Amino acid sequence: MRILYAPGDYSAHAAFARLAGSETGLGKTLLGIITVVFGFALTPLALSAVVPPSWSLATGTTAAGLIAQLAGFALPLGLLGIVVWSLHGRSLATLFGPRDLTRSGFRSVFVKVLLVLAVLQAAPPWPSDEDIALIRPFALWVAYLPLAFPAVIIQVAAEEAFFRGYIQQQLAARWASPRVWMIAPALVFGSIHFLNAETLIEGLVWSIWATLFALSAADITARHGSLGPAIGLHLANNLFAILLFGIDGRASNGLALILVAPPDIDLSALGPEALLSGWGLSQMTLTILGAGIPWLAARIALRR
Repeated sequence: MRILYAPGDYSAHAAFARLAGSETGLGKTLLGIITVVFGFALTPLALSAVVPPSWSLATGTTAAGLIAQLAGFALPLGLLGIVVWSLHGRSLATLFGPRDLTRSGFRSVFVKVLLVLAVLQAAPPWPSDEDIALIRPFALWVAYLPLAFPAVIIQVAAEEAFFRGYIQQQLAARWASPRVWMIAPALVFGSIHFLNAETLIEGLVWSIWATLFALSAADITARHGSLGPAIGLHLANNLFAILLFGIDGRASNGLALILVAPPDIDLSALGPEALLSGWGLSQMTLTILGAGIPWLAARIALRR
């Protein structure tokens, strides 16, 4: 278990960063980031022009709407490919790292993290009957999986290619310090996830978790030298988060097999100071464990 305490061995990251090539000017990189961020932001608007309103695309509360929402990440992923080719003279594939290395890293991490998450989900405490608002028909849920699974893969690939691929590579090609190429993208990733919540306190918890997750993904990317492990970690997490449990009446629950009742506490009345309360400290503990345990599983899988 020595690897859990070993300092960051990022020697493989140097080769990953070199894939950025020579076009690493800060101006071009910022232009590329802004362009792709606008692509992510405008994708729902573009999809709404072709998706029926009954699908609830914006909230993802229907299976069809959430599948369309996730598959729609192909648009910013394609835009990212145009950006790296036009601004930096390289292909989208360079964001992922060497193909064989990417595949091996993905295989090493995905299955093991998926198993660890399955064990965590199966462990007590189990939700009571009062906590479960709805269990969807199993046959119907299974019928959606052939469409849902590739849609989640598209969403994960787009986010990893942009944050751990494009931004991390471009910054690492200019600055060797992890404080630049690891922390800066993680803070951006975390702040964007604030928008996933409906209340301030939920947004803070979401942002903290997403920042920790981004640091984990950046770390295993740097240790392995490809996006394979980060995609495996991200995909395993999102499959559980999207396909297994959802919150009744909340966004992005359209593909969840089990809908749980929303918390009985009025979160809209809580400010940031609530994070220091008993409830807040328990949420922070679960947040840290929720990000840390899969990261440790990925480290063990990579043996790095």
